[in-house]
Amino acid sequence: MSGVDGVAAAASGLRLTPRGMARVGQLVLGHGPRVVSPDWLAAALRPRVRVEAGLDYGYQWYVVTDARPYPWYAAMGNGGQRIFALPDLDVVVAVTAGGYDAADQSATPLAVLDEVLRAYGSDGLP
Repeated sequence: MSGVDGVAAAASGLRLTPRGMARVGQLVLGHGPRVVSPDWLAAALRPRVRVEAGLDYGYQWYVVTDARPYPWYAAMGNGGQRIFALPDLDVVVAVTAGGYDAADQSATPLAVLDEVLRAYGSDGLP
């Protein structure tokens, strides 16, 4: 997708159904066709930049490895669009929401992730 200036906007424009989002998450977990090399995937999921305590950023993926019941990776879009991949549980959670540009847009997807974790017997998110 391009902006009004005609320049491609790498941070927006991807249109996926929740099922398509889940397929991307499955690829992150190593399931499905090998369209991305395992070496590149490992590099993309390696923490590169500390965002805040317990939350790092790799290549287009957020990486949560500490202070949680399970480590997870997340692709985060505006409005609460999220793909959560939890390798220890072999689970992907795709969330679509409509809180575009809202300050609390992460509330709904984190609540969904919390419910999934509770369904797997954890105490949920801290």
